[in-house]
Amino acid sequence: MRILVGWLAATLLLAAACGGSTPSSSSTASPPQTPTDSPASATVTTSAAPVTGAECGVERWPVKTLSDQDAAKVDFTLGPSSVIKLRSLAAPASLPPSSRIAPTELSVFIVTAEVVEMKLEDDRDIHLVIAEPGNPSATMIAEFPDADECSGAIASAHAEEMRRARASLVAAFGQPSSSQFTKVTGTAILIGVGFFDFLHDQTGVAPNGIELHPVIGFTLLSPPTPAPTPSTAYP
Repeated sequence: MRILVGWLAATLLLAAACGGSTPSSSSTASPPQTPTDSPASATVTTSAAPVTGAECGVERWPVKTLSDQDAAKVDFTLGPSSVIKLRSLAAPASLPPSSRIAPTELSVFIVTAEVVEMKLEDDRDIHLVIAEPGNPSATMIAEFPDADECSGAIASAHAEEMRRARASLVAAFGQPSSSQFTKVTGTAILIGVGFFDFLHDQTGVAPNGIELHPVIGFTLLSPPTPAPTPSTAYP
């Protein structure tokens, strides 16, 4: 009897420690059943893939948005340059769709230039034409991707720099038109990654197709020139 009482006491202590119930002396314990809602038997529901943005561009889009396989190799040590110098670079023989052309496309340039005109393109980039100071015929293109809406740009490690540069441009000149180029004036410092684009009669394109794409820094040095106010003619 003492053995039986001791066994029952030990069983009660073990059940209490495990949060179980007191077994009944009048019933035979049945083997434990596997609960139907246990983690082992529950159906796992896979959540939808995270939103990565709209498909905005096509040609060399990963390179344009710093989301390509070579993006980590880009040297972000600023290399002072100019529109004239960049226009003088030799054009590459071919343009790989998702990799970079060394050394230009692995370099970041800082350029002081005159701003000329801008437009919101179909791929949601803001297309800004810039020119060599004092030489308005020497132009090239600088592009500001939409890192809030477009795939590639959203996922880029440098998305925040793209957002700030674009916001600075819009703060200086307002939202660009999507139907036509808007004239802008002033001198600005631009920081951007070197990029060679296909030549397809783009407005302001350099002869070798060189661009700053994406632009990751924009500072307006001189305020835009206000439009002239028509004077009142007196007889």
